[in-house]
Amino acid sequence: MKPAIALTVFASLWFSACQTTQPRTSNRFEKADADHNKLLSRQEVGSYVASNLFEALDKNDDSKISSAEWNAGGNDMTVQSFRKADVNHDRVITENELTAAAIHSRRMDQFMTGSDTNRDGSISKPEALVYYARREGPVN
Repeated sequence: MKPAIALTVFASLWFSACQTTQPRTSNRFEKADADHNKLLSRQEVGSYVASNLFEALDKNDDSKISSAEWNAGGNDMTVQSFRKADVNHDRVITENELTAAAIHSRRMDQFMTGSDTNRDGSISKPEALVYYARREGPVN
């Protein structure tokens, strides 16, 4: 199992939602665009994905994800991926640690490389939409 599988799953779901025109998901790109420059940096995407994932996993709202929370519900996240995200080895994952894991994940590398067609280091909404249309086909 690859490290940070939860980030992969969440990022896949979020990025693929960028291609839809449903009101519920149409503003995800804009929400991730923290500096409102109509471009997403690796940091912005990682922060957005990690923030949403952290909120979903921190069931007791103590601002930490325990191993039990990480692996709750019988999902496919592994002890190894938890340990890798827990950079300071204190047996909990903070939002900063999760953000760092998201920013440095293989899925982030794939998204940034695959969608940044003009190679400027940022992703525009049209680039993100084209990337997912290529990967998953157009949405009707």
